[in-house]
Amino acid sequence: MKKFRIDKEGGFTVLEVVIAAALFVLFAVASIGVVVQGYNANRLGAEYTVASQFASEGLEAVKSIKNQQFSLLDSSAYTSGTGLIRNGSEVWQFEGNNTSDILLHNSQNNYTRVIKMEDAQRDGSGNIVASGTPDPDTKKITSTVSWNFNSARPESVSLATYLSDWRKALAGSSPPTVTTSAATNVTPTSATLNGLANPNGSLSTGWFRYDTTDPGTCNDTFGTRAPLSGGTDLGSGTSDVNYSQDITSLSASTTYYFCAIASNSQGTNSGNVMSFNTGAPPSIEYIGSVSSSGNNTTSSNFTLPAGWNPGDVAVFWWYTYNNTKTITPPGAITQTQQTSSAGFGRIYIAYRVLQAGDSAFAWTSSSSSNSTTIWGTSVFSGVNTSADPFEAQSGAPITFTGVNPDPPAVTTLSNNVMVVPIFGKIDNYTSITPPASYTTAGSNSSTAGNDASAGAAYFKKASAGAEDPGAWTLGNGGASAPAGYIWTGALKPN
Repeated sequence: MKKFRIDKEGGFTVLEVVIAAALFVLFAVASIGVVVQGYNANRLGAEYTVASQFASEGLEAVKSIKNQQFSLLDSSAYTSGTGLIRNGSEVWQFEGNNTSDILLHNSQNNYTRVIKMEDAQRDGSGNIVASGTPDPDTKKITSTVSWNFNSARPESVSLATYLSDWRKALAGSSPPTVTTSAATNVTPTSATLNGLANPNGSLSTGWFRYDTTDPGTCNDTFGTRAPLSGGTDLGSGTSDVNYSQDITSLSASTTYYFCAIASNSQGTNSGNVMSFNTGAPPSIEYIGSVSSSGNNTTSSNFTLPAGWNPGDVAVFWWYTYNNTKTITPPGAITQTQQTSSAGFGRIYIAYRVLQAGDSAFAWTSSSSSNSTTIWGTSVFSGVNTSADPFEAQSGAPITFTGVNPDPPAVTTLSNNVMVVPIFGKIDNYTSITPPASYTTAGSNSSTAGNDASAGAAYFKKASAGAEDPGAWTLGNGGASAPAGYIWTGALKPN
């Protein structure tokens, strides 16, 4: 006979249920605690960020106030701290002692910011320390923001910085020491004013004053300021600094009085009054001339008058009765004009900047009957030879007939130019009456052979602008219809 074992169905006891419930509650509470703690940590971190930014803004606002004027950081006026506000112009300013400003936090509480200022403390070496000698030129600025995380948990953030009155002059500084130096690069219309100044430890600026009237002593009101505003940055050192200023549009042959002036935060000083004279404007002077004539001459020389110097300018002129006669000029001279036509002859004009060793310049010409020739050299000093010495010309020589040749006008660019009309004519003359103010620069006349010729050059100093020499009057040598060429050039002064 088989035996069978029967198991009873298992189950939980009451104790087991209680233990399981307790464990569940324990883990649930722990999990909720972790979640709540994480939430609070995130919230606090966000609020710290806002508070820190609010505090940082406070420091920047104080810097803005300091840049307006350092004396506004008056720690004695705000012993209990101050808030910050923007005025009607949106400029930061302190709200007043024992005040604060707020930033909205929530409906129950706000961020409250208070700014405190105190003199920095320095030790004997000038280092900032916690306790030492107060430095009124350096302020410790503390921006504190406080708020309530909840009713039982207050929080705060404090940021601090140091601000100095860096614009204030160093101890022992003083106004600049100034000396006026002699003017340089003086021309009839310009000059360079010079000065010397010691900033004496403070950031300094230098300038000048000048006038045609002597002020006696220098001041910053007489005459003209140079430059009109501002000036040369002289730095803030303790050594002498040279400075200068170019001035233009001056009057020639005039005495000018000037002085150097410099200023810094400690005051303004000036140097002594000095003077300079602009001198006369550049002037061209006539040195002399040599002229010759010949009948059917085929070779000769342009010669130089006595008294010339290297750098002077020689103007060569050559005229012949017969227009078919040609000239081969010396290679050392520069042709300015040459033209010819039947009934008027041939005229040639050239120049050279003279050099040491110059004496005569040989020319040749073709042979032709009835060809009386006139040639000459006129020399001038003080001519600008950096380029073509003729700054203006009337163009190609023009023809004329009759006893009143009228040189063409020129428009000059410079003052004190030398206007030089040159003419050559068929038939000689017995006299020449030039326009007013014109002086001879050489002439010659010949009746050699069966023909006659004449040539002449004149000069006059003129101002910039249009210059019309006006008609000449020739005492004719008996010819019924004199004719020839006439031309005008203007030599530029240095």
